[in-house]
Amino acid sequence: MHPIPNAYSPILHTNKKTLSKIPRSDPSSPKLTDAPAPSSSSSVDPQAIRAEVEKLVAEGKKAIALHEWEQGVDRYATALDRMRLLVGDADPEMAPLLLAYGKALYDLASSQASVMGREEPVRQEDDVPAETNNPNFVFSGDAPSDDEGEADEPEPEVEPQASSSSAPAPAPDAAEGDEMEELEDDYNAAWEVLDVARTIYQKIVDGLKEGEGNKERMLLSDCYLALGNVSCETAVQDFTAAVDIQNTIIPPSFRDLASAHYQLATALEFTPSPQSRTSALTHVESALSSLVRRKEELLSSDESTWSEEIQKMTSKEKEAELKDVEALMGDLQAKIEELKAAPPAEDLIHESISHLMGQSGEASGSGSNNVESGPVNDLTSMVKKKKPKATPAAPVPVVEKRAAEDGEEPAAKKAKNDEA
Repeated sequence: MHPIPNAYSPILHTNKKTLSKIPRSDPSSPKLTDAPAPSSSSSVDPQAIRAEVEKLVAEGKKAIALHEWEQGVDRYATALDRMRLLVGDADPEMAPLLLAYGKALYDLASSQASVMGREEPVRQEDDVPAETNNPNFVFSGDAPSDDEGEADEPEPEVEPQASSSSAPAPAPDAAEGDEMEELEDDYNAAWEVLDVARTIYQKIVDGLKEGEGNKERMLLSDCYLALGNVSCETAVQDFTAAVDIQNTIIPPSFRDLASAHYQLATALEFTPSPQSRTSALTHVESALSSLVRRKEELLSSDESTWSEEIQKMTSKEKEAELKDVEALMGDLQAKIEELKAAPPAEDLIHESISHLMGQSGEASGSGSNNVESGPVNDLTSMVKKKKPKATPAAPVPVVEKRAAEDGEEPAAKKAKNDEA
């Protein structure tokens, strides 16, 4: 990956192990180093720039909805570039763009992983598979960017050999290695961008009084969910943080909360810890309880008990919602029975060995709330562009990786689709 030219410096060539060694400061008081916004001049028209950013964001959303991942990433990258002409790197206005851009990067990397033949969870809005590593679609059907598709990659052109003395074609293994390295860069970049958005939202939330800023708190939760999707290492921590936030700001009948519980359960299920299966069962039961309340609310004739979301629904929409909820309840009940059953013997052996060796993957605490946060520096220092065959990537501030609580150096970020 290459940095966007002009004012941007190439820093993301630093490998993931180097980035993971950077410590973080106390997360209870995240420190953001605001790079000053460029000085206003006659050549900068704030109104025109904001209109351009809005147009780019709309185009990015449309591209993601159409599974045109590279185009979506490019639009969000340009929007971040333009917005930086008006505000500093850590300005709250940058957070929504960073969150959307980070999700787009993850979708792009996931689609490329699917093209390369790597196992990838299929996220759909209507169909509910028995197992999934990223079950957002199970409960939330209003996010078109959650759908995954396959990115079209041009077939490599075959150069005709003039004679037997012509140079041999590159080894397939070498080409595949380059693609895998670029894919890991995409996932790592997605994590970096999302963590910057999380840090900005955390600062915003820390400045709020209790009961204020539910929208900002929900967006912080969204950051944690996205981070959990990208990284296996901190998935349990991040999903736990998201659940904790949502428990305090939304009613238990909201499908967003059910989704967060289920995502946490899925992460726990694949955690090599003897207690993880029990914890996963607890959260699947919580997800089911949330859907039961949703069903009761939909069937209630007392409008005073309806949430604002249901009040806005038409009768036809309520009918479709009820049908969807009932189907999901059946799937969760089946999952509960599965988790209550004794796990396969090989799973027990694996968990026991991992536990004895001190490799328990169930992290304590709540995501980034229990890890160190570092300063967000100049946004320009982490802006990147894809290689010529791929799409340009966007501005990302330098963010210092979250360190594990036990002081050990965390490994490089792994994509969720690396899970077996």
